[in-house]
Amino acid sequence: PPHLDGNHKRSIDSMEDGPPSKRLATIEDINSRKKRLDVIDQSQSLAQIRAANEAADKAAAEKAAKEYIKEASTFSKERILSNAHFPLLQDIQLPDIRKFVKEQIVEYLGEEEATLIDFVMNYLKKGENERMTTGLLEEMKMVLEEDGEMFVLDLFSKVVKACAS
Repeated sequence: PPHLDGNHKRSIDSMEDGPPSKRLATIEDINSRKKRLDVIDQSQSLAQIRAANEAADKAAAEKAAKEYIKEASTFSKERILSNAHFPLLQDIQLPDIRKFVKEQIVEYLGEEEATLIDFVMNYLKKGENERMTTGLLEEMKMVLEEDGEMFVLDLFSKVVKACAS
């Protein structure tokens, strides 16, 4: 059968786990959701229950983000360059970060490189698993060579500080 030949990257075993881009709900996820539904007053509509759950999910995500930012401020150079993601910036923080990126690019290259600045800013807006420092480091090393590492370290520090305030 074609799904078993060597031309396909995924085996049947890996297909049983579902698509690689989606995370399956764990029993803990289901139980935590169930507990929240059980506690809600029976007189509430489904829309009210959904809104309450969404608010609880948003609060949990904000709490996790704050905890990560606090932890990220203590990361070592090695941790930043090997296993960290940039915290998600709020729209209000973007102009200051853009200014910082512009200044750094001008310092390293001697001129404002709009395409590179846009690339870095778009990178910082990606999803959490796509905002890894390692990915940006690989890209910046091609342009800034040995200065790529310092650029990523400085940018990570600036983003963490912006998110912490």
